[in-house]
Amino acid sequence: MAPRSTGRKVSRAASIGGSRTVRRTTPWGWYSTMALVVVLGVAGVVYSRDQRISQLAGGGAHPNGRDHWHAALAIDICGETQPNIVEDSSVISTHGLHTHADGLIHVEPFVTGSAADSGGHATLARFLEGVPGLKLTSNQLRYPGGKLYKNGNNCGTRAGTVQIRVWPDAKGTSSTTLTDAKKVHISDGMAITVAFVSGTQDVPKPASIPRLANPSASEPGAASATTVPAGSTTPVSAPAGTSSTPGSTGSTPPSSP
Repeated sequence: MAPRSTGRKVSRAASIGGSRTVRRTTPWGWYSTMALVVVLGVAGVVYSRDQRISQLAGGGAHPNGRDHWHAALAIDICGETQPNIVEDSSVISTHGLHTHADGLIHVEPFVTGSAADSGGHATLARFLEGVPGLKLTSNQLRYPGGKLYKNGNNCGTRAGTVQIRVWPDAKGTSSTTLTDAKKVHISDGMAITVAFVSGTQDVPKPASIPRLANPSASEPGAASATTVPAGSTTPVSAPAGTSSTPGSTGSTPPSSP
């Protein structure tokens, strides 16, 4: 028979062992690693999306130095294309981004030599700074002298919203829709339609796109050249910079008899 003291020791050990709680260590390192992976993944997706939007909105090369770029522009309100923005000669000397009432944005940073007209600053917002009376925000649009439209106002029987549709290549079909004019970086040969439309209305391309083929025709000092079409003896007027011979540049003088 075991001594009584031994029995007490066994009982004490059993009671202590039964009441001891097993402590578990929280794997904070694992949680931190997984959280970092998730954050980096989300950041990568957002960055890729912003890069694609930037590229579609002309966020690639930027005009500098002697670059002379052009982009087609239209303003559409409830399905009605507004007249081309008029030319303001006082603005041309102060803004390297301007128009000659031809439905084109002329990007000429060398006119002013200002950093505001070149590089990443050459945006639709910069151009609009030189258009008195035109208001464009993410939720408001007013054509000069016209009514102010706000998101939610009706176009017919449906509520409309402000949209800026951008085609990086005016002849292409790829486009993106933005609401911030500062994010629309002007690139050569692009097309832009600023619109206030309802969800059922399409945003059309600018009708001025064909003018991109000879964008300097409406600029001050652009002279006319006289050409004689093949098989005809009647001269016709052609804008400077065009040619009656496909694939050539400059104007073609009349043929000698």
